[in-house]
Amino acid sequence: MTLTTPRAAAEHDGHRSTPEPRTGQDRLLAVRGLEVGYRRARRTVPAVRGVDLDVAPGETVALVGESGSGKSTTAHALLGLLPPTARVTGGTAVLGDDPLLPATERGRRALLGRRTGLVPQDPMVGLNPVVRVGDQVAEVLRIHGLADAAEARERAVEALARAGLDAPEVRARQHPHELSGGMRQRVLIAIATVAEPALLVADEPTSALDVTVQRRILDRIAELGARTGTGVLLITHDLGVAVERADRIVVMKDGLVVESGPARQLVAEAEHPYTRALLAAAPSLTTRPLVEARPLPAAGASQEQEPLLALRGVRKEFALPAGGPRRVLTAVDGVDLTLVRGETLGLVGESGSGKSTTARIAARLLTPDAGTVTFDGEDVTGVRGERLRRLRRRFQLVYQNPYASLDPRQRVGASIAEPLRAFGLADRAGRAARVAGLLDRVALPGEVAERRPAELSGGQRQRVAIARALALQPDLVVLDEPVSALDVSVQARILELLVELQDDLGLAYLFISHDLAVVRQVAHRVAVMQSGRVVETGPTEAVFADPQAAYTRELLDAIPGSGGPAGARR
Repeated sequence: MTLTTPRAAAEHDGHRSTPEPRTGQDRLLAVRGLEVGYRRARRTVPAVRGVDLDVAPGETVALVGESGSGKSTTAHALLGLLPPTARVTGGTAVLGDDPLLPATERGRRALLGRRTGLVPQDPMVGLNPVVRVGDQVAEVLRIHGLADAAEARERAVEALARAGLDAPEVRARQHPHELSGGMRQRVLIAIATVAEPALLVADEPTSALDVTVQRRILDRIAELGARTGTGVLLITHDLGVAVERADRIVVMKDGLVVESGPARQLVAEAEHPYTRALLAAAPSLTTRPLVEARPLPAAGASQEQEPLLALRGVRKEFALPAGGPRRVLTAVDGVDLTLVRGETLGLVGESGSGKSTTARIAARLLTPDAGTVTFDGEDVTGVRGERLRRLRRRFQLVYQNPYASLDPRQRVGASIAEPLRAFGLADRAGRAARVAGLLDRVALPGEVAERRPAELSGGQRQRVAIARALALQPDLVVLDEPVSALDVSVQARILELLVELQDDLGLAYLFISHDLAVVRQVAHRVAVMQSGRVVETGPTEAVFADPQAAYTRELLDAIPGSGGPAGARR
């Protein structure tokens, strides 16, 4: 295993290790001593410090690390896409014979799209919402003079087909909002690859996607490298994806490369403590769950506990725009679920499977068109008004995005106290004491109450969101993708916190996630949804060890590191 330990290692071993230089056809991208800083007031804060990096033709190199490690800044510096507050303060980068750093603005623009391609993380930010997707793909060819308008349109349809979109001629005429998240990400791949660039930078391209969609997107990127010899720089915090898809892994921390080497070898023989910590924090199908499996009741015996929440035959339809082949979409179709006190039920499935709609019905944010919702033995299907408001004190929600779920103008203490004020609970002093107790409960210092969300990390913000959900002492907490936006080490700490709170407070969790490895860590039971129906349910370990539904097996096979089709590459 090759270790690259710039500066940090030099402090204790007296020298700096760099990658062996590649020459001729062995070298596509060569980065040496890259340094990037961000201007803060009157000083420059270093974000990337002396990074050395090589990518060979047809090679996939994964750049991994937590938020703030400098991995995305490194990639954006190479492409000339740094924000105005950042600047390259040192180092060089070449792509074949073309200089990337230093380079003129005109030189960088000539390369971007033609010699270099970028697949960004958020497809709704990366696509123009008012331009048809086919025109956005064709634009790359027209800008670089690689095709006239007619040929560009034809090649755009071909690129959409290669990216895995069905009916590419139809998709080319659609706008981004008419496509699913996975489809939009494939459009970005088509844009990035239509000119067959020498280097493709994929910046967290699948972090918000379901495992099956994730597998297909990564398959398309791998096929591009195999077909054209394109080198891939894969930016990710998902070590499972890195190990499965990359030839080499480069680990970054605090702007430094702390370790690098062949993917499988680095995982088996990791030397740096930070790499070992990342590996230990990453959930998988082989790590020990955080919750203990519960014994099944004997055959013919009744459940030991009455369900806290029960959905029976729940159905929900949504009207579709006029002019289409269908008038309604059946999002949830005859769903039966139960949840007892102190239990976590994992609700899993792809986007569009109906899991979030089911959760919203359970939390009485939506009224079902058919079926019943029972909470603590009471039929609450049709309750409304003041009775519904009182009921909502007993169940709370924690959303996926900790950056969007808190009011950026409010101090943290005010956000946590807001439910208490809304229900007229306690005076100002009582609320302040309750806020202090809740912050302590989620392992945050009391002084955080005076900060605003922008002053907190992602993990701290999610802890604040959990504290706010606990303010009214609920019986049920609906957790909608609560850790998918977090790094693996922060994710592990949040999951441990949720399990600890459940043990202490007897909370019931309805845990929605597309990450089955995470669900296995915290769920006592799991329900698998497909096309609005529950296709399989049971104790988590039993479902994962011996899935009965073909769809469940497909989901499990798609998990990085599962040994299924996604892992066949290596």
